[in-house]
Amino acid sequence: MKTARIIRSIGASVTLALLITGCAKSETASLPNPQNAIDFSPLVTRSVVTSLGEGDSFAVWGWYGSPSVNVFDGTTVTNIQNVWSYDGTRYWVPGQEYTFYAAYPAGEGHWSNDGIYSITNFDCSATGANVVDLMTSSPVNGNGDYPRQVVFTFHHELSKLKFIIRTTETEGVTIKNAKLFGVSTQGSLTKNSSSTVWSDLNTITSDNTPYSENGPIMLSAGKNHEFFEGDIMLPPHTSLENAKLAFSYYYNWEDETNARSVELSLLNGTGGVTSWAAGNSYEYSVNIPATNDIKLTVTIVDWNEQDASVSWISGN
Repeated sequence: MKTARIIRSIGASVTLALLITGCAKSETASLPNPQNAIDFSPLVTRSVVTSLGEGDSFAVWGWYGSPSVNVFDGTTVTNIQNVWSYDGTRYWVPGQEYTFYAAYPAGEGHWSNDGIYSITNFDCSATGANVVDLMTSSPVNGNGDYPRQVVFTFHHELSKLKFIIRTTETEGVTIKNAKLFGVSTQGSLTKNSSSTVWSDLNTITSDNTPYSENGPIMLSAGKNHEFFEGDIMLPPHTSLENAKLAFSYYYNWEDETNARSVELSLLNGTGGVTSWAAGNSYEYSVNIPATNDIKLTVTIVDWNEQDASVSWISGN
């Protein structure tokens, strides 16, 4: 991968298309008709997709008939020179009703023919260019008699977070030992048309957190620093009771021996932000002023650009 695999979008979902081409029926239905092949092509409507490009993949499942015939079973569809392709061409069967599902990225999780998606011990702790967005599609129906364009609408199953620190102190500050902990980075997901359930969620501590920067981070006035290499993705959290952002800092006109330790709760005083929902983006900003009152602001931005801002002043 040349870029992060995170999906950055201004819509509530990312859209891909399953493009069905060719004639509805054939006089020689027993023979494959190349024009009746099932092809794939991405359609981007309201989204800005930064990583579904060259070399990227999603997976497709599909069935038809009763008893059901499995046509696609987690089949990987890959973008090669701007063409989406898979191994082994499949063809529409006239008179058959189809149901398709998809998931991103390829190789993660499984759809069953009764519409249940499951993934076990999904680890989303990666940072920087290795960040991965987990998405699943709504089911899409098709008919072998009426080939048509079928659109997969993908839904984000994770929450996106960013932690930014800045200062208004004219001489700047130095940051050390930044950590995010008390959150879950791994879990199992089971999803159907009526429910989405995360289970077996772990909780990272300050000792084993993957979100850590030792520094020193030299921060000048008016300049921002993004902790943990930018955006991170985590499973939805129903409670932020144990979620903490900790770091130490000292003003650049001071000696390092004057470093102050700060531990900010992501639950207390954040204006009602007590959980993280799938498909929402949360930006936490910490400001270090010339005084020792640290200001934490969280902006909640979901993928349809609705947002709200709240702030909290600590007494440290």
